[in-house]
Amino acid sequence: GHLVTSRGQEVAYVVGFQPSLSKTHAFVSIFALKQSDVQALGAMSVNVAPVVDAAGLRSAKFCWSELPHANSDLEQVVGLFPVKFFSARLAEGRPHERAVEITIQPEPSS
Repeated sequence: GHLVTSRGQEVAYVVGFQPSLSKTHAFVSIFALKQSDVQALGAMSVNVAPVVDAAGLRSAKFCWSELPHANSDLEQVVGLFPVKFFSARLAEGRPHERAVEITIQPEPSS
């Protein structure tokens, strides 16, 4: 998992792949660390894209009108994306590792 700051609040996200759950899809989950941060964060989105061309696959975008917080049931707010988005980290000399590009951003207020 990783931490990022958005609208002055810390947000955590995790990306993973569990073949026993799905052999074709990986997951991304995002959440606020404190319940009091949820309202200040507002609507958020996560965009997942391959680092390199993935046979015509472009990206997957997931939006939340309100992020869950760390004490919530996070299983209900997981975004699934094709495992083909993962690409080998050849440029970094780590061909056994896989990577995706993650963009986390606030959504415009309505």
